[in-house]
Amino acid sequence: MKVVLRKAILFILLGFMTLPLSFNNPERPEKLMESDPAYTEDISPEDIFSRHVLSAEASRRTSSSYGESEYQKIKTRFLQAVAAYEDTVSLEEFHLTSSQAFEIYYRLYNETPHFFYLSYSTSALISEHNEVIQLNLDYYYPKSMIPAMEKELAEKITLFLSDLKETWTDFEKALYVYDKLILETSYTAGEKDSLYTVYGVFLENQAVCQGYASAYTLIMRDYLGIETHYIYSKEMNHAWNLIHLNGQYYHVDATWGDPQPDEPGRVNHRFFLLSDDAMKNLEPVHKNWTSPFPATDTKYDESSYKAIQTGLIPTEQEWIGIDGDGALLYYNFERGVFRYGNRLTRLWSPIADVMGHYAKNYSTLLKAQNIIYFHDHASIYSMDPLTNKTIKIFTKSPQDGFIYGMSAKGSDLTYYLKKELEQDEYLLKTLDLRPFSFTTGTEKRYSLRLQWMARSLLPY
Repeated sequence: MKVVLRKAILFILLGFMTLPLSFNNPERPEKLMESDPAYTEDISPEDIFSRHVLSAEASRRTSSSYGESEYQKIKTRFLQAVAAYEDTVSLEEFHLTSSQAFEIYYRLYNETPHFFYLSYSTSALISEHNEVIQLNLDYYYPKSMIPAMEKELAEKITLFLSDLKETWTDFEKALYVYDKLILETSYTAGEKDSLYTVYGVFLENQAVCQGYASAYTLIMRDYLGIETHYIYSKEMNHAWNLIHLNGQYYHVDATWGDPQPDEPGRVNHRFFLLSDDAMKNLEPVHKNWTSPFPATDTKYDESSYKAIQTGLIPTEQEWIGIDGDGALLYYNFERGVFRYGNRLTRLWSPIADVMGHYAKNYSTLLKAQNIIYFHDHASIYSMDPLTNKTIKIFTKSPQDGFIYGMSAKGSDLTYYLKKELEQDEYLLKTLDLRPFSFTTGTEKRYSLRLQWMARSLLPY
């Protein structure tokens, strides 16, 4: 039979998107109504071609004419083609409609976050009988660049996981990845392709919710072997994860765990390990998502670690964090116990009104060169994680304002200063950690580098 081929005009145009993929505003004024999380509406062409990622489970439920065995054959062919940077995937033998073919494409796209270079746009070659002959594969980058980019990504992920211990429980691994992902990524809305991929997360340290959720899937599922699913709500235009721990499923939303505007060193743990009920009732609520499994266990919905507002730092004995009142907390998650340490500081006072104060504490902590560093509004302290011995190593100049966060690289500790809380820009100064030592038991003279700059940490 003579087959007349015509080019389908079914394209996904990223540039026409008018809404960001993710909400990232935890202070939305309206309360979202509760709804059934089992979203099973058939996928229309408009849904297929809008910019969102279908979960593997959602597409499996909506497919009607192709079986799982056929899908696995197509998946094998797809993986081989994309890994080899080929331009097409042949589907003629499967007799798929265009809707089915595009449905499969986005299911595969979602299941393979390591293919960061694969374009979300695609097109199809269709026969006169409206059956798809092939899907065309497009790439965000020149093919000659991709191998080097893949190597860079692998190196960054190795570094990302360098402090993770194999002896940790799955809970601790999930927490470590959640915290580190938030601490090293800034939510950045926009149309740049990499913002929607793991490349944006690990190489550029910026992403929208699809990037956060894809990165969490990649690390948890592919590197740590912990069952993890990508969850999507069409109504919210937002993505997050579902993970399997100790026989139960829990929601994890790293995007909404990342404070906005960006607050260096701070993590919101309210969105780590939640049940379906908590997701529907905790402000800002999640609604109308599709999930392969129910998350009925409420064990972690009100856990004490939700009060921690910094990244949790692992030591040999415990995990250390700081709560909203500036108190050090020490957790032993394996035993399920915690204890309070010292309260660090008073609440931050506005420079313009020394008699008032902000109703929030901005202390953060980090680990560098096997020493824990934390700060209050004016000073930086070091703590030996083995003995908990604490030394004040530095006090800022009065005219610099208050310390609102820290980051470290090698022996350099950068601290972030603002004179007013509402100020958009931070003043960055770098402290050389090498003069400080626990060997003498006393504080050595500090050296402050003269290099400093002001820069905006806002994503827009």
